[in-house]
Amino acid sequence: MDPAFIFYAIASAIFIFGAYRVALGYLSRSWPSVKAEVIFSRIETRHHGGQNGGGTSAKIRLKYRYFVGGREYTGHRFCFGGGSAHSQAIATQELVEETSKFDVSYCRSCPSLSVAKPGIQQDSLTVMGFGLGLLLLMFCFIQA
Repeated sequence: MDPAFIFYAIASAIFIFGAYRVALGYLSRSWPSVKAEVIFSRIETRHHGGQNGGGTSAKIRLKYRYFVGGREYTGHRFCFGGGSAHSQAIATQELVEETSKFDVSYCRSCPSLSVAKPGIQQDSLTVMGFGLGLLLLMFCFIQA
């Protein structure tokens, strides 16, 4: 198999993955919202090593229950994107304590699709931009 094809396929997949998350984030800004009840919430922290001492990333794990049209749904999505900064995750954790209620946005045409923090996240734009950059790089090499 041609290595250029494999590179193109990987770059396309990265771009499409990022674009999908950006599109859902954009659309979620206009979704209706309802109150949700937290079933489970936890912050997962990862420490990364590196030359400059590394760093820490955090991701909130969340499960919540909400009702639309009298029907119960459960969701797990905090945002359309990846992890957040550790301090932001802790602040969110304090906001979304067990048994507390908070707003969750859901898709009108598919109420089982929901998100606690609607909107476009920076890391989704980064992934989409990285995929686009790889595609442009591939295009330049093909033209040369």
